[in-house]
Amino acid sequence: YREENYHKLTSSKADELIKEKSPLILDVRTPAEYTNGHLENSVLLPVQVLQQKLPYLYPYKNKNILVYCATGNRSTVASKMLIDAGFTRVFNLQHGIHDWVKKGYPLTQ
Repeated sequence: YREENYHKLTSSKADELIKEKSPLILDVRTPAEYTNGHLENSVLLPVQVLQQKLPYLYPYKNKNILVYCATGNRSTVASKMLIDAGFTRVFNLQHGIHDWVKKGYPLTQ
C-alpha cells in the first residue's frame, strides 16, 4: 500500500516514534489477542469495527497514529481505512507485534 500519509515502520522506528512523538497507539487485533499482551498505552479497536468507530478517532485526524496487529496485515487494512477517511499521519508497525517481541521490545497486560 502506498500513500503520502502512510508510513511503514520497523519495530525500532516505531519505538522511536512512541518515545519522541507520543502517537495514539491503535491495536486492531481481537480482544483476546490484546489481553495476552499489547503495547503500553495502546487502545484496542479491532479492525472489524474500525469503520463504524472512526468518528471517535476524528480528534486524531491530523495527529500521529501508530497502528499495529499481529503480523502487519490487519494494520495495513486499518491504515488504509484511516487514510481513506482523511487521516493524515498514519504509521503502520511493519510485521506487527510478533516482530516487536522478537526484537526485544516490551509488552504490557
